[in-house]
Amino acid sequence: MNVSTDSESKVKYIYTTVNADIFPGISSKINGIFKISKYYISQVIEDGIIGINTLTHSRLLNLNSHSFSPNIEIYQCHSTTTHCTLLESCLSKMYIYNSNNEIGLYCNGYTIHTITSAGYYIDGSRKVNGKTPYVLKCTNTSYCKSLTPKNVYFINAGYDSSVNKLIGCQYNSCNTITAVVGYYLAYNENGVFHCTSSTTCSYHAISYFSNYLNAGAIGSSKIIIQCQYGKCSSITPSIGYYITNRASVLIECIRKSSCSEIYASEGYYFSTYESKTIFNNYIIHCVNRNESISCKMESTNIGFYFSNDSNTLISCDKNKCISVIAKNGFYRSATTFYDSLMTSKKKRNNNENINRKQIRKIDKVYNLISCTNKNCNILTPDEIAAIPICNFYNNQCFINYNYSLRRFATTSIAAGGFCTNDDRSIFYFATDSIAVDNRIIGVSSSTFTYKTTTTNCLKASKYYSSNYYPVGSAIYRLNDNQITKFVDPGYYFINIVKNTLIIGRNINEYNNKDVKIYKCNSFSSETQKYSYMDTKDITCIYHNNQCTPKYDMGKREFRITYLGELVLASKSIKSRESGNCYKSNDINQNIYGYSFSNHLYHMDQYFASQIDNTGYYIVTKSSNYTAEIYDIKNQPNSIFLYSCIKTNCKVYSPNENIYYYDNQSKSMYRLEKDLWQAPAKSGYAYISIHPNDEYIYRFTLNEQIIIIEEKVSDGFYYTVDKKMYKCEGSACHPISDSGYIFTNDGTIYYCEYDSEELEETECTLQSCISNQYYYINDYYYQCSDGNHLNAMTSKSCDYENKYIINFPTFLSDDFPKSIQDDVNKNIRNNGSSAISKKRKNFLTVVPAVYTHCQYNLENGEINFELICVNNFVKMNITNKNVEICSLSNMGYITCTEDSKKPDKCTLSLAIRSIPRCYLYIVNIFIITLLFL
Repeated sequence: MNVSTDSESKVKYIYTTVNADIFPGISSKINGIFKISKYYISQVIEDGIIGINTLTHSRLLNLNSHSFSPNIEIYQCHSTTTHCTLLESCLSKMYIYNSNNEIGLYCNGYTIHTITSAGYYIDGSRKVNGKTPYVLKCTNTSYCKSLTPKNVYFINAGYDSSVNKLIGCQYNSCNTITAVVGYYLAYNENGVFHCTSSTTCSYHAISYFSNYLNAGAIGSSKIIIQCQYGKCSSITPSIGYYITNRASVLIECIRKSSCSEIYASEGYYFSTYESKTIFNNYIIHCVNRNESISCKMESTNIGFYFSNDSNTLISCDKNKCISVIAKNGFYRSATTFYDSLMTSKKKRNNNENINRKQIRKIDKVYNLISCTNKNCNILTPDEIAAIPICNFYNNQCFINYNYSLRRFATTSIAAGGFCTNDDRSIFYFATDSIAVDNRIIGVSSSTFTYKTTTTNCLKASKYYSSNYYPVGSAIYRLNDNQITKFVDPGYYFINIVKNTLIIGRNINEYNNKDVKIYKCNSFSSETQKYSYMDTKDITCIYHNNQCTPKYDMGKREFRITYLGELVLASKSIKSRESGNCYKSNDINQNIYGYSFSNHLYHMDQYFASQIDNTGYYIVTKSSNYTAEIYDIKNQPNSIFLYSCIKTNCKVYSPNENIYYYDNQSKSMYRLEKDLWQAPAKSGYAYISIHPNDEYIYRFTLNEQIIIIEEKVSDGFYYTVDKKMYKCEGSACHPISDSGYIFTNDGTIYYCEYDSEELEETECTLQSCISNQYYYINDYYYQCSDGNHLNAMTSKSCDYENKYIINFPTFLSDDFPKSIQDDVNKNIRNNGSSAISKKRKNFLTVVPAVYTHCQYNLENGEINFELICVNNFVKMNITNKNVEICSLSNMGYITCTEDSKKPDKCTLSLAIRSIPRCYLYIVNIFIITLLFL
């Protein structure tokens, strides 16, 4: 090919295949486009599409409205691979970026057009590993800028924008998506997109501090959008609360992967926000103004904040705030109030007489918080006033004299009690008795009850945070702004002189005469006497669920590590050999361990309690924790089901279609087709609560907590897993016949049983007509909510009222004689049926109208007087009119002949004369009625 000039308009372009090492810079075989001028040949390396006229080998600079044809070849090129590919058509609608002139193109099958609408488009021409990582930002003049966004969203301007409103870019791939209601992080990170429906999204620039649930965090941990200082970004949340753009709504994160919006109530919430520019701690404070909740961020003070969770406090120091589970005790609040009290002022006059004047003194005083195991309360001013004020010096406390003169003042404090300074900002813990200061002339050991020291109190601070102070049956802990009772379950060795917990390896520390052993449960602490379980060294080496004892274990189940941690062996292990063992990693981490002696233990780091109850324990194999629903769903084969009869336990092989109830965790699961399942709602279920009991029980489900309410009586029950059982005597069994079933909770089902047991028994709930009555098994029931039948009571029985009572046809053999007779007469004399069925899945019944209800309070028997049965016809003796029973009119109305069936009588809303031609037929009918 000969090129005579270097002019750009005369250069040639060819598409060809070049083998490796033939052309400079090409080390492997490629398909590419080459530019040929008078003095050089160069490879064209760019992104987008290139059009070449095959007749002139010239490049088409404007591809708008060009179609694919034999004379025009269009190539798609990638700068990253330097390859170009011939396009014969666009396999699908797509947008193309031409980097040579920064033009955006739209290819629709066989025609290419320039983009003429401003907006964002997915670049479908440049794929990386099968993904589309580029987005085009285009003006209405076709000028486009290529973007490489990550973890952001755009309003889609492309051809599918009517369905897919957004472009979402995640994990180096951009795709159009259907919006869901919520917020999305906008590309420029100056705001968010708020989508109120799948097709309606709007952009909001955010200049204030706010947080949003990230609807675009698909498969990402960054489920919060946080905006501050005019910039927005997606973040992985911490456990706690976040301010939103709505004053009464907060975002609550219970895990890093689980956040939801809540309507706030009045009080304080733990804020997870940490300022990167201002060294302040913040808390969320929600107040009620004119019946409207408004929340805002506030700088914190040192102390504790009373949160909305019943037993959770927010503890703040000068560095940070943390959410803590409150223990039994008292806490100094970070908030204050103004306390007004009367005090005396002395003034001398010229005659040296002293005048006493009562004045009102107003002081800023800290609030105090009292907590139990279950909840916390802010003390009232009167309750705070009852707490003594002390003078403190060198670990000596005396009750302030002026305070002691107040009404209802506390004038003595026993060991284990406490007092405060005058503004309630400091706690003093009584290690001995404290008296009013005017009673003390000289301090000596005789002043105090225990007579062990000349000090009687300690200032509560973190200096004493590692100490334990046993007083009577309680153990106290001190820290900054708090005095708490220590009641964590376990066994504790405490040196009562040094007030230290013994946790070391030296056995002599445990045998010290000043060391006492305390057994604590969740409510109190008490001293106990204990002996060691072995005279030999009981230590072992523990690593990765394996333990190696120093001596043969024999029949002994337990060993301890060199850190004093309790270890349970699953088999008897020889000296210096290794075997599987159980050990908890923390004193607050309770696990289950199963020993080789068929004992199951509930244990923490230092304590093990042998199970001595009859029941089931559902435990995960990997952690030995009580199994939770996500363990069951995600790892169905990693569950241990332990069954215990008192102390004798074993690993139990579950049967299908039986729920096994764990009374400790208040949960239950059943195995079906090798998958564990939990019930989704309250109701009845076939449950085994211990190895010797399988029966139908009624239970309630509330936030994954299952409470077994009662074992059912004899009868039929439809369970939450859609099975019908019949309970009789000591056993419950699935039904084995088809038919209608009236359950004990007042519902009727029609069940189809496959005698060959190829299909599951299918039961359909039958509907009834609300407020009407039904006669079933010799009793009357009132229909409520269209499905349930409630036994009729004396309150419902009124002598003057009229009632529609329905007789289900599946119980036709048990119809009262009066009903059966009228049904037969109606068929025989009127040629019509008394049977009624409202629609599909409604009970088929014979309705009748009754009155004069009478209720016998002695035996509960109910009697009615029959007015008429549905469609029954009679002659009115008074006016000689033929009448028919109307349910809507609760009685008889005039009967009109059916023109299509002259021998049949139909309902009429008005009295009409009977045509002469039908008189003979009607007369015969009336005569028949009279002689029946």
